[in-house]
Amino acid sequence: MPSLIVLLAIAPVLIGIEPPDSVFGYQPAAVAWWMVLGGSVCVTLVTGVLLARWTQALHHTGQAKYAMRADRFSHVAQIALLALHVAACLLLGWPEIVGAALGKPTGLTRLASLVPYFGCLVTLWWFVSGIQRRVIEMSLISRLDRGEPIASLPSRLALTWDRVRSQLVVTLGPIIVAYVLLRLADGYVGVQVALFAFIVLLSPMLITKLLPTVPLPAGQLRTMIEMLAQSQRVRVRSVRIWNTRGVMANAAVVGVLPPFRCVLLSDAVLNFMREKHIAAIILHECAHIRKWHPLWYLFSLLSVSWIGAWVFDSANTLLHNSERIAAYLHLLPEWWIFVPYAMLIVLTFGFVSRTFEREADALAVDALTKTPFVAEPDPEDARTPRERAISIMKATLLRTSQINGVSPDRRSFTHGSIVKRGIWLNKLKNADIGKGKAFTNARLLRLGVLMLMICAGLILVLDHQAWLELQQAFTEQ
Repeated sequence: MPSLIVLLAIAPVLIGIEPPDSVFGYQPAAVAWWMVLGGSVCVTLVTGVLLARWTQALHHTGQAKYAMRADRFSHVAQIALLALHVAACLLLGWPEIVGAALGKPTGLTRLASLVPYFGCLVTLWWFVSGIQRRVIEMSLISRLDRGEPIASLPSRLALTWDRVRSQLVVTLGPIIVAYVLLRLADGYVGVQVALFAFIVLLSPMLITKLLPTVPLPAGQLRTMIEMLAQSQRVRVRSVRIWNTRGVMANAAVVGVLPPFRCVLLSDAVLNFMREKHIAAIILHECAHIRKWHPLWYLFSLLSVSWIGAWVFDSANTLLHNSERIAAYLHLLPEWWIFVPYAMLIVLTFGFVSRTFEREADALAVDALTKTPFVAEPDPEDARTPRERAISIMKATLLRTSQINGVSPDRRSFTHGSIVKRGIWLNKLKNADIGKGKAFTNARLLRLGVLMLMICAGLILVLDHQAWLELQQAFTEQ
């Protein structure tokens, strides 16, 4: 989700809205500077003051409600910063104003309009790091009481930098590389398509360089991970440890094709989880690879983006051709069509992610039943192998939320809440996993994406003029 927010911040900058003649009698440039700088700084400072108060309250009382309150308010503040930035871009032509202030508006000068937003966002993360550090300190004390290994307490600067690195640099790095290379190939559509495919293939190597990762050394754990991957007929180039200073439990598959694919496991997963929980995480990530989820993610977003742009542009043209409707459309700004288009992309991203996460959970449960953690008989455990596998998967999800300091009830836009995923896993006890709802939904989703890709190809062939206009618009940016 943070990557999606970054993309939503970049998108209105690339549209190139011209500033209005005046805003309630004031110069649009002055209003834009006050709105972006004044509004964003006020939101950031107010959030910082509240987070400081809640950090003190957490320190004196130890009540988790203050951490949850700070977490919710920080998310609201991030949305407010994004809303101010997007409103300034679409209503006041903020990128054009910044470009004019720096000389001639170009693609690079327009990107400078992102500096205030990202600056306030990083400052907000600095304020969040205070209460985050206090929560980590409390969790370290709890782990010491349980006799568990602990990592050193990171500084606020380290926590902020880790967040910048994992949420900003990793997202912006491939985008900047793609933008520079595609601009160098202006006018050569075939070369641009080849460069885009090249960037997609090599992005895993770029991401592993941008993040603090090291190869997982040889040993019992690596052998177990390699055996689990082989049992699922999954090939990966490498398994790497993601250094998060022990504060985040996370795992991810990076890359589409096997020669460029790697599995990332955070250090907290390796340090604070038992082998059966690590096995559940590996099998979950292997499920993503087996079903080619990264590739389907890419296809779904590309096809929906292209068809959505064509549909909304065609609808806008038809509405303007209607005299009755056109009389009201002039009351709307030119960019009004961007709002439903952006909502379509966001909703598609969330729906595809949640659908594939459930399918991966189901496949991981099925694979766990064949591992020694479950398959070996236990006379003291009367549960079926499926029930034991579900129990391990639920415990893994719960343990992940505990390490990350996230409430199991908190709903994630891309994954859903831990509680609801646990409820859904319980439904697999007596169900045929291969014919369950998760697999049915995932199959229907893949069929839908395939049909959208065919439609996008037909539009590209039959409406070649639309492609030329899109190419021209990109070149002008």
